[in-house]
Amino acid sequence: CTVDDYQELVIQFCFVTLFGAAFPLTGVLALISNVIEIYIDSYKLCNAMQRPLAQRASSIPNTWLLLLKVMAVVSIFTNIIIVFENSETLCDLLGVDIESERKWLLAFIFEHIIILIVVVFFASVSIENKGITKLKNLSRTIKNFTLSSQDKAAHAPVSAAVAQRTVGGGGGADGKQAAAGDAAAQRPLTLGAPGNLSKS
Repeated sequence: CTVDDYQELVIQFCFVTLFGAAFPLTGVLALISNVIEIYIDSYKLCNAMQRPLAQRASSIPNTWLLLLKVMAVVSIFTNIIIVFENSETLCDLLGVDIESERKWLLAFIFEHIIILIVVVFFASVSIENKGITKLKNLSRTIKNFTLSSQDKAAHAPVSAAVAQRTVGGGGGADGKQAAAGDAAAQRPLTLGAPGNLSKS
């Protein structure tokens, strides 16, 4: 997704959450709009343009996620104010007059209860899916094991066979030649002049 895609979705989310109490059909209209846009985007990706390279992502970027959380909290205030300012039915159910100041005390209590529920929900729900978290941990474990194996191989001494031949040869010519041959075999190949291979 591009910045424009995220911006479009966040603006739509803000309209739905901030003013949903004033026009409840906003959520239904947003759902219909998103379904239509999904089909249009799928047609464009399959028929009208080159398919983009897929990139694995566990969630949306943290900046946009934080913005959505802030808007969700702010929407509690706006919807509480809209409902308690204009809903005579709710005031009648609560037993207060719509013109009295007591309704704002009830609005304050309802607002704090809803904020507490939202905070508990945000704290209990993980951002990443459990399956993606397991895959990340597995990938990290494999990477650490591979790096540790390479590190051990790079710092390993001359093989035991070379050491045994050197000791067994007693410093003789045969032992020295065998040790030199094994040590040379363990050296990496490097490219010398074009078309030639040499031992580093």
